[in-house]
Amino acid sequence: MNKELTSFIEKKLIEFLPTSTDQLSDAVLYAILSGGKRIRGSLLIYLADLFQIDRAISIHFATVIELLHEYTLVHDDIIDGDEERRGKASCYKKYGQSVAILTGNTILTYAIELIMLSNLGHKIKNDITTIVCHSIGYNGLMKGQYLDIKGMSKCIDVALLKTAPLFIAIAKIVSAIADLHINNKQHLCAFAQDFGIAYQIADDINDSKSKNEATNIVNELGQERAAILCADFFYSAKTNLLCLGKNVEEVLEFLNSLIVWKI
Repeated sequence: MNKELTSFIEKKLIEFLPTSTDQLSDAVLYAILSGGKRIRGSLLIYLADLFQIDRAISIHFATVIELLHEYTLVHDDIIDGDEERRGKASCYKKYGQSVAILTGNTILTYAIELIMLSNLGHKIKNDITTIVCHSIGYNGLMKGQYLDIKGMSKCIDVALLKTAPLFIAIAKIVSAIADLHINNKQHLCAFAQDFGIAYQIADDINDSKSKNEATNIVNELGQERAAILCADFFYSAKTNLLCLGKNVEEVLEFLNSLIVWKI
């Protein structure tokens, strides 16, 4: 993990977030500043660097992505009944369900506000807002969450809709800011989709090992088949990344640190 990138994102979050004035602001700060690894934000910065996007801009939008991720985690914990998050009491467990729901909603609005506060042109900001709304809306994260809680789809489909959309949003945001040619945009989005699926499968395999109980993907496929499927998606992701024709060695090193040890 790149501690420098993580610290950049943490600093931006602290600058933007409210000071503690009541229980809701306390809950927002608690949820966001609870020790996340900032994987998604760091990935955005790595990809933005490939296309010489100004670091101030990439850190700004990495912070947007992290806010969106934290919003989903707060609500996920309520839905799943998870009482812990990162070794601490989950937001709803500490502050109650009603405050936690408001906390997630507040974090989401902060993410949208931060998009609009960027110094990019109005068209790009509008495009990025549309990208974000699509990634977390009915055809993205919300649909994946719904399928997950209803048990209405295969695990791979849930990963495609529940985990991959935010990674795809990262690719689309970088593409929009860098004004990429359609071919590079397609390769970047294909990379993001396949990596998002691989990441979710790897996470499930790791959870199955560490908690000594089969997760959904392991129940469905078995640990060996799940590991093979993860490796296949990861290989496809790396192939699309290499098609960009950029020096992606540093990005690949980062991606390997997220996947390989888990499977």
